[in-house]
Amino acid sequence: MYTHPRPDKTRQRRIRQWRTTAGCGINALSGLRMAREFVGMIRRVSVASGICARLPDAA
Repeated sequence: MYTHPRPDKTRQRRIRQWRTTAGCGINALSGLRMAREFVGMIRRVSVASGICARLPDAA
């Protein structure tokens, strides 16, 4: 006879799904920050080289 409680598969699946979603959110946020820094760097280079074209702000 089986006396041990069975593991809650639904709960484990939910935790695993949340972990994956949280990881994707963190990666997306860091990617947006890096993209904004890249646009700012392009703008500084264009101003330093005398090009007057302004890029739209990433934020």
